[in-house]
Amino acid sequence: MADRCAICRFYAGSPSNGECRRSPPVAVASPRHAFFPPVTADMWCGEFQAAAVQAVAAVVQAVPAAPVAATKATPAVPAKASAA
Repeated sequence: MADRCAICRFYAGSPSNGECRRSPPVAVASPRHAFFPPVTADMWCGEFQAAAVQAVAAVVQAVPAAPVAATKATPAVPAKASAA
């Protein structure tokens, strides 16, 4: 599994968009307005730290799974009985 925002302990948001809470909010245009950096779930950075297992499970369940291509199963071959 790749290190990405959606499974980082500093990510706060929905399964697709959120905020990085690694650092304090940054003031924008006025000291009265500060924001955490907006990120998408598939972004990454060098500060990644894995989230708790429960948080990762919640994100995985919320994201729809990609369709799985059908594969042809190989039948099991029974072992030959040894002639003694």
